[in-house]
Amino acid sequence: MTMKKISLLVLCLFSLMACKNDKKTSETEQAMITSKKPVVYVSNYPLYYFAERIGGNDVDLRFPMQDSKSIANWQPQSDTVVNMQAADVVFINGASYEKWLTSISLPESILVNTTKNVEEDLLDSGHVFTHSHGEGGAHEHKEMASTTWLDLALANKQAEAMATYLLSKFPEKKAVFKANFDKLSEDLLELDSKFKAVANKKPNLSVVFSHPVYQYFEDAYEINGRSLHWEPDYQLNHKNAHEIKHLVADKKFNYLIWEGEPLEETRAKLEKMNIESIVVNPIYSVPENSNYFKEMENNLKQLQLIYEE
Repeated sequence: MTMKKISLLVLCLFSLMACKNDKKTSETEQAMITSKKPVVYVSNYPLYYFAERIGGNDVDLRFPMQDSKSIANWQPQSDTVVNMQAADVVFINGASYEKWLTSISLPESILVNTTKNVEEDLLDSGHVFTHSHGEGGAHEHKEMASTTWLDLALANKQAEAMATYLLSKFPEKKAVFKANFDKLSEDLLELDSKFKAVANKKPNLSVVFSHPVYQYFEDAYEINGRSLHWEPDYQLNHKNAHEIKHLVADKKFNYLIWEGEPLEETRAKLEKMNIESIVVNPIYSVPENSNYFKEMENNLKQLQLIYEE
């Protein structure tokens, strides 16, 4: 074999090896792209729970508001904004919940409002808030009640909006995401039916809520309620007791529903007025050693104390 032929043979071998290595590198890069988990941001705890149930270990789920003392009043740091802008999707609750959105900019392509398609079901909170956009000057917006997740049928629609987006954007995970959503939806709608069955046992029963945050809860389960502006650590003084007596005379109620456990002294004073204290968790934040669904199950048990006695 001549030197020229040997050189050509060696060159061909190197070329084949290079092509093979290039193909291997390309396949490795493609595998890395395929295996990369979608980065998913959520704006409140109920959405975190839904995303976790739907996405499982197949999404990189982030909840930057988690450690805030007041999630509804949270404001993002600049690094958080940068990370959110680079995310695959940012799921928001809508219904006037994310006031921080008026001060930052996120790509419309990744921002998914989970209540956008159910705007006809949203309720007015009775408040307005003022803000401005650049040179447009200050203007007012009617504020919607935001605790949509306390209506389980509405919560299911929010979860469906999340699943629909994930299925369309990441079809390679379609089977997993769909199966996970179907189970979540089944759980939510079954519990929704239980709430409706309980409240229907005493349709004329009246209650009082310690705070005006139960609008969707009242509407979904046809609960006759009036609202105060009391916090769980509120002390029942002469003025408060007078307010309660007027409500008792007007509505003839025997139950006061609190956001959290009231002071023992307050509970005792109310009992002397024949008013029983019940706790229904609005689930604003991550519950300790629990989750959204367990808390809603516990809320059902609290209602059963009222409607099934």
